[in-house]
Amino acid sequence: MDAIAAVVVCVLFFFIGVGVQVKNPGFGQAIYSGWKSFWHKVKRK
Repeated sequence: MDAIAAVVVCVLFFFIGVGVQVKNPGFGQAIYSGWKSFWHKVKRK
């Protein structure tokens, strides 16, 4: 269940990041780097 929830959150963050990137590149970049660091934490477990 946790793995499924993590995937859903990652996909959500990815789409939010892409949507914001179009309107506000700086903010989208911040979300993307945060998503990347979160993903690395998940993969390390």
